Parts: sequence; C-alpha cells; structure tokens
Amino acid sequence: MVLLLGNPSEEILNFSKKKKTDCIVVGSLGKGMLSRVLLGSVSTSISQRADCTVIIVR
Repeated sequence: MVLLLGNPSEEILNFSKKKKTDCIVVGSLGKGMLSRVLLGSVSTSISQRADCTVIIVR
C-alpha cells in the first residue's frame, strides 16, 4: 500500500510515471456533467492526462 499526500490526480499521475505502469484503474462517483464542469473530477483529469490506459470504474 502506498499513501501519497497532495492533489490526487497529480500524485496518481506522478506515481504512474515513476513506476512506469501500464494501466490506471480509478473509481468515479458518477456525478453529473455539471458537477464535473464546476468542481473538476479526479478520474476525468487522470484519463485526459495519463500516458497509459485508464479504466474508470463506476
């Protein structure tokens, strides 16, 4: 288990690059589109910026 402190999407992406992962699996709370636009979304940020495959589980 790894515990990282900071911005969740940044820390996950940095960890993924450091470990050269093939895939990231991240959960989604399934909030509506309006919430994503106003608040941002960790899973959306990761999927847009990752260098590897991202699987979003709902």
